Amino acid sequence: MIQVNILVEGQTEETFVKELLAPYLFNQGILINPIIISTKRIKEGGKFKGGLSNSNFDSFINDLLRLIKSTPHGFVTTFIDYYRIPSKFPGYADRSTRSSQIEKVLFLERKLAEHIGNPDNFIPYIQLHEFEAFHFADKIGFGNYLSPNEANLAKLFRIIDDYENPEDINEGPNTAPSKRILANYTSYEKVIEGNLILMEIGLEKILEKCVHFKSLIDKLSKLS
Repeated sequence: MIQVNILVEGQTEETFVKELLAPYLFNQGILINPIIISTKRIKEGGKFKGGLSNSNFDSFINDLLRLIKSTPHGFVTTFIDYYRIPSKFPGYADRSTRSSQIEKVLFLERKLAEHIGNPDNFIPYIQLHEFEAFHFADKIGFGNYLSPNEANLAKLFRIIDDYENPEDINEGPNTAPSKRILANYTSYEKVIEGNLILMEIGLEKILEKCVHFKSLIDKLSKLS
């Protein structure tokens, strides 16, 4: 088995890796282990976890370097959102020179790898635009999990129809994937409900629709 440690932003992403991604990759000889980004270390030796921001960016880099060093016979990757990515991120100021959103993400991935010295066992990955894009991979997720009394399913389904690739749903403060869900399902709880909806959709459909995410899984699959 090939060991892959993946640095994720929070509990929802951690659960996604454990519940949906790990079984899929295990069958291909990949043992993937999610580790949540630590946001703050405290005197007693513990740490708070979750979310990437300017205030914890240096801690994120330190966590990443430690993880890479402690995985000499395996690989390390990241799973962080492009939406609201901190301005301290390498290449942030120059990303506007790229014409498309996917080119901006690929540019930032390269800059992150360069920032930490291009280690051979590191595969950078940034989710375009955010984790909630996966919810728009198929109507069955919202349709099976929610009722018309809970959410505006018609509008959620229309968004799915409008985007062949859910990763194209943009990074606007009111139009990012998570904001669109909240606008049409106001009681949405990401940590509790995020993966329940995705389990209805299934990983295969997510890989079919989310092109950039599939590129990461293809790279990981080839490691074995």
